[in-house]
Amino acid sequence: MTIPSIVARSISKTYRRGRQLITALQNVAFEVSQGELVLLIGPSGSGKTTLLNLIAALDRPDSGEILIDGLDVTGLSRSAAAGYRDERVGMIFQSYNFAPAADRSRKHSAANDSEAATEPPARPGAARNSRPG
Repeated sequence: MTIPSIVARSISKTYRRGRQLITALQNVAFEVSQGELVLLIGPSGSGKTTLLNLIAALDRPDSGEILIDGLDVTGLSRSAAAGYRDERVGMIFQSYNFAPAADRSRKHSAANDSEAATEPPARPGAARNSRPG
């Protein structure tokens, strides 16, 4: 028998939008064994991102528990959750910007495009060097 790596038991999560309560997940339960491939498929608003955020300990469920290799991630402190993500979770977000130089180059004239495209992307928070014109 294979021991499950991820166990979700009775997971529920609601959000408040003004006076309205929105149920993102209701009594979700599943198990995933090591090496098993799982796809989350569903329409927009069906709870896919909410579930992934709960597994990654970015948010907490209203009820239920999520065990990752026996660790209950639903009750971790902020610092313990950050350590868990650092050691165990890899994420690629839908909204990302891997090539800011390429986006920036579209805004330059044709003469500047080749120069802008060969510059390495600026690191967030890094100061840009100015060149004499």
